[in-house]
Amino acid sequence: MSDDEMPPELDDLTEVIQKARPKEEKSSTLNVGDYTKTREEIQKEVSDQLAKEMEQKMKLKAEEEKRKKEEEAKKPKDSKKDGLFGGGFAKGFLSNPAPKAAKKQEEIIEVKVNKEEQKKNKLEIKEVQEAMKLNDTLNNTKDQWMNPQLLNQIATNPLIAKLFTNPEYMQAISLMQTKPKEAMERYGKNPEFMMIFQEFCKVMGNHFQDLSSKDKEEASKKEQEKPLLQKVEKLDPDQKRINDLIQNDAQVQEALQDPKVQQFIHFLQTQKKVDFHSVMQKDKDLAKKIQVLIQKGILNIQGF
Repeated sequence: MSDDEMPPELDDLTEVIQKARPKEEKSSTLNVGDYTKTREEIQKEVSDQLAKEMEQKMKLKAEEEKRKKEEEAKKPKDSKKDGLFGGGFAKGFLSNPAPKAAKKQEEIIEVKVNKEEQKKNKLEIKEVQEAMKLNDTLNNTKDQWMNPQLLNQIATNPLIAKLFTNPEYMQAISLMQTKPKEAMERYGKNPEFMMIFQEFCKVMGNHFQDLSSKDKEEASKKEQEKPLLQKVEKLDPDQKRINDLIQNDAQVQEALQDPKVQQFIHFLQTQKKVDFHSVMQKDKDLAKKIQVLIQKGILNIQGF
């Protein structure tokens, strides 16, 4: 076969083929979280994170209230309150004399604002002060709502434990507090995160509901105990002293438990007339116990 009859040589198209192929995407690694942390470390992170989220929520609430009040202040006032009639003419406009020539433009005085005073005024805004007080209250009562029961629920729940060991998910929770719309756009399509987040909200909601129920029960018990306390407080001071003696004085208790003493007191209350000298001479033991009650102020025989 001659060279003229041979097929033409093929060009080297390796470079063209490589350019035509789509570039391989770099393999992405999935952050599955750090499972090497101890329960104590997880509990500490949970405590710090929840306190931080509460603080951010209070600040946002204060800023929102401030913004609403500023918008209300900017609304136009009623023209009647400013002494204006329909059409914008002031009261007495037609009867007033023609205005005199305007005086020369007054000198412009530059007012310098003291930065320290300005900073102080910002801190004195009512909404900011209320938010700061509320935040302080949450921090001061942290031991009440951040209790071992909540920490145990979080640590023993696999979904929530993964939430607090995955840095990306922790960032999503923080973003939920400040920019919820952006957070949902970024993480709303992640089914795992949404499932974990819903579980977290469920646990926290049940926890605060339980705390509220316990507070109501304690308040109800205190209300029921108030009448008893008021009755004790209304007792005469002398009657309180007598009650203390009856409960704590051994001699008084021994005398009152004696059937003869009980019979004598009953007789004294019903008959009103008793010959004490005759009684004392006949029964020395009875006389001794009656004398104890008289000296202690338990028994008063002056009216008999």
